[in-house]
Amino acid sequence: MSPLLSNLVLHHLDLFIEKIRVKMEESTKLTKPFISNPTYRKLTSEIRILNNSNFNSKMKRKLVKLRGMEKSRFYNPLATKIKYVRYADDWIIGI
Repeated sequence: MSPLLSNLVLHHLDLFIEKIRVKMEESTKLTKPFISNPTYRKLTSEIRILNNSNFNSKMKRKLVKLRGMEKSRFYNPLATKIKYVRYADDWIIGI
């Protein structure tokens, strides 16, 4: 009896979460999920310049090491998505 009654009550939660999901999906359609890291791009361009000039290999190794510690992209917090799963009286919301 419990799963049947919870289905009746949780139907309102389903509708509420669906409204939020649609609203967030519409607001993030033009937003990219990842943003490129400007520090990583700068280090890459400096390495490329050193490659073209065949100049200081020590400096190039340092820059490659520094670039290895940086992430190339960051997750964009404005591109948040919601996943919602419900089965009988169990539910999960993933953000």
